[in-house]
Amino acid sequence: MLKLGVLIRQRGEWDGRRVVSARWIDAAVARRSRVDDGDYALGIWHRWHRVPTPVGDRRVDTFMLSGNGGQKIYLVPSLDLVVVFTGGAFNVESPVNEMMAEVLLPALMETGSPGQRAIARPDDR
Repeated sequence: MLKLGVLIRQRGEWDGRRVVSARWIDAAVARRSRVDDGDYALGIWHRWHRVPTPVGDRRVDTFMLSGNGGQKIYLVPSLDLVVVFTGGAFNVESPVNEMMAEVLLPALMETGSPGQRAIARPDDR
């Protein structure tokens, strides 16, 4: 799962070799429709999270691949980050989305990671 996320993040390149065309990756992540509170591509969700920080809530945009059972691959471009969750809670609501927004992303933003300055704009909702 991590390799798939990294391959998408690197637009189809792996270890300096092209294994999937960048054009295909771009098409796979391009927004195609709106579903509930997110945009949907070809099996890839575009979601944003409102992340609490010491200076106020910030909007963090993500790409997410999601399986039934809590399996998730998150790409967070502003942090140059790929996060993988595995799980086995099939056919029930997984807490992973909340964990990303309420635990992992705030912790990463608090540490002063290199991408933090470019992370997100104040919530414009």
